[in-house]
Amino acid sequence: MLCVNVGKSQEVDTILLENILVIPSPFSNYLYNDNAFGNLHYSTENVAQSSTFLNESLLNAPSVHVNDATTNPLAQDIQIRGFHTSPLYGLSQEIAVYADGVKKNDLLGDVVFWELMPSFAMQQAQVFVGSQPLFGLNALGGTINYTTKSGFTHPYSAAQVSYGSFQRLNTVLEYGGNNKKIGWYAGANHWREQGWREYSPSDVTNIFGKISYHQSKDKLDVSLQYAKSNLLGNGALPIELLSQNEWRNQVFTHPDRTENQLVEVNGSWSHRFSDNTKSRLILAFKNIKTDILNGDESPFEEFEIDGEEVLAIGDDDDEEVEEDELEFALDTDGNYILATEDNSEAILNTNQVRQSSFSAAYSVTTQWQTDPIAWELQSGIALRTGQAHYTANGELGFFDETRGVTGIGTRPSNFDTDVITNVTNLHATTGLNAFINNDLAVQVSAAYNLSALILKDQIGTALNGNHRFGNLSGALNAYYLLQKNWMLQAALSTSTRNPTAVEVSCADPDAPCRLPNAFLADPPLETVRGVTAQAGTAYQNQGFKFATTLFMTNVLDDIYFVSAGPLRGSGYFDNIGTTRRAGWENTLQIEVAKKLNIELNYTYLNATFQDEFTISSPNHPNEIEEEISIEKGDRIALIPDHNLSGKINYQPIEKLELQWNIRYNSSQFVRGDEANELDPIKGYIRHDARLQYSIKENVYLWLKSNNLTNARYETFGLLGEADEAGELLEEELENNIFAGPAAPRYVELGFNIKF
Repeated sequence: MLCVNVGKSQEVDTILLENILVIPSPFSNYLYNDNAFGNLHYSTENVAQSSTFLNESLLNAPSVHVNDATTNPLAQDIQIRGFHTSPLYGLSQEIAVYADGVKKNDLLGDVVFWELMPSFAMQQAQVFVGSQPLFGLNALGGTINYTTKSGFTHPYSAAQVSYGSFQRLNTVLEYGGNNKKIGWYAGANHWREQGWREYSPSDVTNIFGKISYHQSKDKLDVSLQYAKSNLLGNGALPIELLSQNEWRNQVFTHPDRTENQLVEVNGSWSHRFSDNTKSRLILAFKNIKTDILNGDESPFEEFEIDGEEVLAIGDDDDEEVEEDELEFALDTDGNYILATEDNSEAILNTNQVRQSSFSAAYSVTTQWQTDPIAWELQSGIALRTGQAHYTANGELGFFDETRGVTGIGTRPSNFDTDVITNVTNLHATTGLNAFINNDLAVQVSAAYNLSALILKDQIGTALNGNHRFGNLSGALNAYYLLQKNWMLQAALSTSTRNPTAVEVSCADPDAPCRLPNAFLADPPLETVRGVTAQAGTAYQNQGFKFATTLFMTNVLDDIYFVSAGPLRGSGYFDNIGTTRRAGWENTLQIEVAKKLNIELNYTYLNATFQDEFTISSPNHPNEIEEEISIEKGDRIALIPDHNLSGKINYQPIEKLELQWNIRYNSSQFVRGDEANELDPIKGYIRHDARLQYSIKENVYLWLKSNNLTNARYETFGLLGEADEAGELLEEELENNIFAGPAAPRYVELGFNIKF
């Protein structure tokens, strides 16, 4: 967020994102190619060399944890310091993600689709931690930013092929070049696998191209991306069964399929007015189509009404249930749906999202000198506007012998949803940087966001809503070079996120939702604000780098899915007060004789609720009227206390490189047990290894293994209904905890050639 010393002979490389200006640190290449304290936390170049997709590469960064709710490698919930970014609707999205100046969080729920990001075309990926006001909305806990290749950065052609366990095949073709003024780059990637669990094949295609025109004062880049994916991820299983090896690759119910299609055009023009003043303009258009199909147990039970068996939602164990306590399954004409042998077991839930958005951003950066202070002023304004059309319905059916759902064509109108959401966001930023005597850097920045969220119900009027949000954020950062090799840093910053369409449409306690992604009435929710304070120090000297940081982020008016009272599984999104993520972060790097590199990251994280409230948890063994009470100090679910990652790179001979990675995460409480009364999901240790051999300067082979020791562990857990699951699985089950099993050992062989 800061810039290098602004002497006239130096060029400051300012990167404009959609809502912000990202300025490299004055201590460039201090640690992870930048400072390690709060602005730039982790940086990796040439992502595709070591990882197939960006989310896999992020696992090597400090303070990163994964919740594998779907068990699909491309649909993971990634956490940074306990803040989420995920492809799953209904989760709070607290990390902003950008690519070449364009925000990747979608319009409907701020979700991020990892598979739509072309890792083969990434030049550099960065993680900024802490509340980041200059990055706009969602940057409560941090920001992920990546830039893409061009014919100037990669003036060559390349081919890459790898094949591994689970019939996973990945192919990449690249072609780039330039004639000193015009550059061209094109690449394509196809990835597919059968999956390590039953009924879970997936495939992804990404095509990316960029044309560039560079001269002394102007740089113009225009890129086009097309992506299409078909991902199957079959979720959690009863934890009692996961101790048995034969169950780990099986699924509870299926299908669980998400299909995405993306078309995106991005144009960027940078112009230098003088040696001290320059500007940048970005225009982008994006279209995403999403289709989701889930086969699940039916929420309807059979009840006898006036001598006929009908379907309704209610407690079928209650012999004295009243008719007005039931929610009957209704057909499109409003008639009761009679129960049959084929329609009372299962349901196929279908969701469609069609999104189109336009983004425009303009920024100006100017520098001047008043000895002994060098100044830089950066100001920008950005607009993002678009529409998301969401439809949902359900089809009754039955389970086949594989627990796959077969629909019979009967569609209850209870779950029919058709709503159009219009989103407009205007974001203005300004930041003043002062560099004093080359050893002190101070940055003061402010950002104002004005947003409109308009919902238009296409079936009735219940979902209509018109929401306006306006908020001001700011940051104060200071860096001081104490000695030649020591640096101190302190920061205080704020950032915000607005309630999403998913949340405001399920925020009425008088009209609760049974699922977090259900749409109902929409009273307003408050803007969520993150406030981060952190301080740290770093040391660097001749192949030795060390950094340590204390941090605390309070999230005010956090949004959570809370209880609506004693109605099975019902609830609504509400502002619950304050949550906190506080911790201690450490990074160590040692290089020995340029052949051995050791890296170690450790984070202690205490993520807690700071206010009391009640949530719906009907499957909790200690529930009272299907609710549990959360007290101040209770741990937030699915966030471990301890996170450790390590890496050793060793080059015994010139052409051979060996790499070993270790990752440790401690235990974590499951979703639905926010009161911390049950046994948590156990912690785990995972080992990865990679061997790379260069046949020639431009040709290399690799052999790698993820989960080298074939450890059996889980990264995700939630509460479900063990008795009903047991009936479906024909097993006697008592424990209501369901968990997402981690993938077994994976082995891959591949090669890369440049020409």
